Amino acid sequence: MKNRRIPLLAGALALLCLLACACGSAAQQPQEPEANAELTALLEKVDTDYHPGTAGCSLVGAGLAGRLLDWYAGSDAGEDTVRATAKAYYDGLDSERQETFGELLVSVSELSYELTGENAASLLETAGYEATAFPWSAEAQQTLFGALCEGCGRQMPAAPETNAPAA
Repeated sequence: MKNRRIPLLAGALALLCLLACACGSAAQQPQEPEANAELTALLEKVDTDYHPGTAGCSLVGAGLAGRLLDWYAGSDAGEDTVRATAKAYYDGLDSERQETFGELLVSVSELSYELTGENAASLLETAGYEATAFPWSAEAQQTLFGALCEGCGRQMPAAPETNAPAA
């Protein structure tokens, strides 16, 4: 009778060890950040309100970039949340809309460079957008728009070259 209990106890102990290991592994799995509802609403505005090639589109795009930068400055969202939110929005579009939205986002990202330069305040004023967290740093601009573009499978556009006078 004692000989039967030893294999049963050994089997039970092995099962408990496996369960403990499995539970520990599951607890250590990194959690995907949840999509941010406010950022999703701003991405919808980019998708519906920005129309490159139309009169005033640069001003609309600059205003949208300003709204995104204001949101980022006022939120505690990190790059992972921004990336996950952009990916969730992008993945919810059909393939044709994905292509169009990716192009729109890259275009707004290009315009965002102007919002960290010396003419940013006048550009925002002309665009009719009153920023709440202006001025924004180039680092915040790069982080935000880099994560947005990456979430949509796009490359962040390079900063435009300045036309500095020759020395």
